[in-house]
Amino acid sequence: MLTRPLRTLLLSVGLVVLLVAGYVELYRSRLTLTVPTAAQATAEQPQGILLDGLLARDAIPPLDSPQYVAASAAPWLEDDDLVLGVALNGEVRAYPIKLMNWHEIVNETLGGVEVVITYCPLCHSGVVFERRLGDRTLSFGNTGGLYESNLLMYDRETGSYWYQLLGQAIRGPLSGKRLTQRPATMSPWSDWRALHPQTLVLSRNTGYDRPYDRAFSEGGRHPPVSTQDDRLDDSVLVLGVEVQGRAKAYPLKRLGPSAFSDELAGRALVVFAGKDQGAVFSPYVSRWWGLSRTQLDFVFEQGQFVDRNTQSVWTTEGRAVSGPLRGQQLKALPSTTSYWFAWVTGHPHTEVYQGKLGM
Repeated sequence: MLTRPLRTLLLSVGLVVLLVAGYVELYRSRLTLTVPTAAQATAEQPQGILLDGLLARDAIPPLDSPQYVAASAAPWLEDDDLVLGVALNGEVRAYPIKLMNWHEIVNETLGGVEVVITYCPLCHSGVVFERRLGDRTLSFGNTGGLYESNLLMYDRETGSYWYQLLGQAIRGPLSGKRLTQRPATMSPWSDWRALHPQTLVLSRNTGYDRPYDRAFSEGGRHPPVSTQDDRLDDSVLVLGVEVQGRAKAYPLKRLGPSAFSDELAGRALVVFAGKDQGAVFSPYVSRWWGLSRTQLDFVFEQGQFVDRNTQSVWTTEGRAVSGPLRGQQLKALPSTTSYWFAWVTGHPHTEVYQGKLGM
């Protein structure tokens, strides 16, 4: 026979269970789960999986008036802390991932170019886009939802929803439009600072109280996504590049520190890879006052990126720092570092680099 205190306890537990179940059902009712076929996809019902209403709009607040400090004024950054680095028309900025984890979107103007700096912690994808689209400049916020388990942005001018990995509108008046991607570098703070001693750093003085020193990392499958592809493990970091609608992924750990030539959509490329980071360039330089154009062949030797043509030494950003080509700059192609599951979901027909690795 149950004692009165025990009956009271069981009744209380039952009420709590009912309340939790009701809350979960209410929360689930706020989600929009969309998986239409390509034929069904429209501006109001995109192809892919959309989870809307997970959080309130801008619950993860974007930064619209970012403040910066000199590198010397950021002792809170450790050498191995990741930053998303941007160098644009002479202006150089570092966006620490430990801050971007809590804001994900920064609306900014750098070097006279209106850009949005974006980062999705679930996909480890840091991408920079121009905010100028046609004759208008967009500013971006966070819908609080996900599309293909990726950051889902909205623009304040039309309310269109934007898929961060591709910079593509997937719902609303601008559906189908894509933003222009700009090169950016995901690298350890020590590497970025060494390349750019005068860099400015996004300040922790954001106007928000967040535990910026708390580290967290997401990896692996983040369902739901519409593409299943087991060519690589979900949480493998890849360097992805897209040329004329063709995409290729370079598995960074398999590559190891390396430099090699490749081709995509008939275009010659050179890839510089390091630990969990990489960059893609056009391998051509102009010489003799622009009278000749030379395609360079690169190798990674003795810890340096070296072209076989002249033995010049190059930085990870494609700038020659010694040798006959000192001062030359390779043209960087926009590329994205992300987990494999995110890249292949955005590029279902992507190739995977199968060439010689670790050279």
